Amino acid sequence: MEFTSENGIFLNGKAQIVEMLQIMDSGSKEKLLRNIRMRNPALANELAEQSLTFDDLDNLADEDIINLFSYIKAPIIGVALKNVKVEFQRRVLGLAPRTFAEEAYTIMTKDLRDEKAMIKKAQQKVIDTLVSLSRRGRVSL
Repeated sequence: MEFTSENGIFLNGKAQIVEMLQIMDSGSKEKLLRNIRMRNPALANELAEQSLTFDDLDNLADEDIINLFSYIKAPIIGVALKNVKVEFQRRVLGLAPRTFAEEAYTIMTKDLRDEKAMIKKAQQKVIDTLVSLSRRGRVSL
């Protein structure tokens, strides 16, 4: 998917598709990935993994979110949930075991130094863990 144009400009088609997938609504994203999967399943899986955003977690089944609690510590979930939709915060914390949810909520409501960077790092940790779990067949992305 990488090529050089007449002007010598390097284009990375895979990166462009990932960017498009990140801004598409879930229906369009699934349709595009389904079409790619028919011709190249490995590429479709790679694109799905690379285009996953923290907001996509809201589309996960409850069982997949519950499974995540065994692999990520409560403080990381708490930081990752800062500044996301309240409905999603409630859903995730409602699925968590009580002590886990309390610990995550405590961190979620604290002021943090360099908060934006911490949130981004925690959200990426959650995404990376989900991708790893998906590769092992433990969650469905």
